[in-house]
Amino acid sequence: MDKQEIKNKIIEREMRANGFDKLCGVGVSVKNLRITKTKVVADVILHTDLEAGISERYDKVEYPFEKLLKQC
Repeated sequence: MDKQEIKNKIIEREMRANGFDKLCGVGVSVKNLRITKTKVVADVILHTDLEAGISERYDKVEYPFEKLLKQC
């Protein structure tokens, strides 16, 4: 699994967890992705209103690597 696939998995997970998959005009960005043997650490930006430029940033969010692999 390469970095782009891991970024896509994180984006899918955050979209579902925040209910963004049912909304229009919102999005998720992943920055500063770091991969270790047991986990993935990334900065996640939730774009809650793209037109107004409103977003929330969460730094150093940890995702267990085994859960990202199991995610469909």
